[in-house]
Amino acid sequence: MSDIVQITDFASGKYYIPTGCYETANLQQFIDETESEYLDKLLGCSLATLLIADLVDGEPTNPEYQAWFNKFCYTPECCGNGCYMSHCCVTPEIQSQGVKIMLMGYVYYGYIRDLQVSKTITGMNDSNNENSTITDLGNLQINTDNRRNISARTFNAIKNKIAKNTNCSQCVYEEIQTLFG
Repeated sequence: MSDIVQITDFASGKYYIPTGCYETANLQQFIDETESEYLDKLLGCSLATLLIADLVDGEPTNPEYQAWFNKFCYTPECCGNGCYMSHCCVTPEIQSQGVKIMLMGYVYYGYIRDLQVSKTITGMNDSNNENSTITDLGNLQINTDNRRNISARTFNAIKNKIAKNTNCSQCVYEEIQTLFG
């Protein structure tokens, strides 16, 4: 069972995922796997385990964890120092929507992306329904990509804040590693 993100977080709003009695178990499994995967990627296995142990009702009690777990925005010291091709120069403020929103974005992206086709014993099939037509997949892709991009920016912001990183070349390196590593 996930410790931060719950199925009820997807019941309405920007990250709404439609579920029925058959999809709930699949969604819960997807949430559990995604939360664990991205916490390990973000924090490393040891710190992720410490964070989970510190949670009470999905929120950390340790002030050091709260500093990067919740939403934040800060300006790194490297801005204005003539950095070339740096995240710091392009976006002077580093913003995070918080760990929960980051995880919700990754869950939404992966789960909705996988709903576009049905996996059957005869292979991958487009969903078919008598009462509705499938929306333009281009628009769906833009919406899911937007939520993933918010999560990726938050991931990078948290990673940099944890490292207390203000070195421009390191900002770029970490961003590239996160996106493509």
